[in-house]
Amino acid sequence: MNKTHYHLTTTFEGRLRAKWRRERWYYVLFDALSKTDVVCYFPDKLKEKALRLVRDYPPLERRVAVYGKAKYSREDKPVSIVVKSVDRLPGKDEIVRSEELKGVDITGGVESSEHVWRIHADD
Repeated sequence: MNKTHYHLTTTFEGRLRAKWRRERWYYVLFDALSKTDVVCYFPDKLKEKALRLVRDYPPLERRVAVYGKAKYSREDKPVSIVVKSVDRLPGKDEIVRSEELKGVDITGGVESSEHVWRIHADD
């Protein structure tokens, strides 16, 4: 039997866009891993959130994570996803940089490798 496609529950991260086709709007997410546009099917309860993400943020800040049941082609490329949740990912300016973490002490003043050794020694 030759399958033409298969389904998996998964998460995609990428830039969300709205497109106009056949007298209606639809959403696509560009998946950077597969270099493919993935059609996103949002349930009614998430359509307004998807619209806000596209409308309220400039294109480079529209990075989102969508989770749901995805359809893949037989070539293992994602085709579409029935979205169960969507979350905006932070932009470059919103991500905490390592320089900003200076002074954060999670090891109690102990060098990190020593700290890890102590944790495992207690096992």
